[in-house]
Amino acid sequence: FRESFPTGWRMDYSVPSPHQVAVAIVAYSLCSSSMLLVNKLVLSFIPLPSLVTFAQLYVTATFISILKITGVSKVDDFEWDKVKPYLLYLLGFSLGVFGNMKALESSNVDTVIMFRSCTPIIVAVLEWAFMNRALPNRQSLLALLGILLGAAGYVSVDDSFHVQGWHAYSWCLLYLGALCFEMCFGKHIVSSVTMHVSGPVWYTNVLGMPFMLFFAFFVNNEHTKLPQAHFTVSSTGLLIVSCIIGVGISYSGWHCRSVVTATTYTVVGVMNKILTLVANILLWDQHSSPQGLAFLCLCIAS
Repeated sequence: FRESFPTGWRMDYSVPSPHQVAVAIVAYSLCSSSMLLVNKLVLSFIPLPSLVTFAQLYVTATFISILKITGVSKVDDFEWDKVKPYLLYLLGFSLGVFGNMKALESSNVDTVIMFRSCTPIIVAVLEWAFMNRALPNRQSLLALLGILLGAAGYVSVDDSFHVQGWHAYSWCLLYLGALCFEMCFGKHIVSSVTMHVSGPVWYTNVLGMPFMLFFAFFVNNEHTKLPQAHFTVSSTGLLIVSCIIGVGISYSGWHCRSVVTATTYTVVGVMNKILTLVANILLWDQHSSPQGLAFLCLCIAS
């Protein structure tokens, strides 16, 4: 893990001020909280998760290309020594995005949020094992225990689990595992690789497109499902909105990751799902039972 690429490179950031950290967290929270819900809406009309993700990556890559061509922003060229660690990261990133989209197809938003809420437990251990971070203190351990109890309670009252068992969570488990790897290895990259602000965004979106096409055509056979897609004015508008949010979350996500620890970044990603949860309850009835929502709130609050 530590020796996957040469050391000596570092993300081009100075020590951030508290104000910069706050702005990074707020920007990432706004994008992250809206992205999950918008993707759920898009997939309800266009059930092509990998191709939808490909469109989002393509739009972001095009946006950065324009910035590079016009000289508005410095964008790093592709260098093999820098590409290598990103290929490993993108394996986790692509599996996580694919798992997230498939989970949104097969599960409600609340279930996906519940699994996302469990990431601090795993990331805290990974940071201790691989990134020389201290184990959580007593207060943090109590918070992680609260997450665990909330997750266990949610599963105990979830109808899908009672009917299908753990098979109901197969895509969510893939999403959870890939996301935890992505959180830690992504922090390792920004701490070690010297790049401009647009560099990680450029690498992730451009190099991520072939992965998404592979999932679309060879794993999920989405070319055979095109007739099932409903390309209306509304669905196309939602797809465009998701692509715009994709640009925002690409920049805000990498920037936030560079100014906080991997565990903090993970916790921020969980906390901002409060907005997603509220919006999900208000917009439609595809959510958990009152008991499930109470356990989910315990996860997020912890």
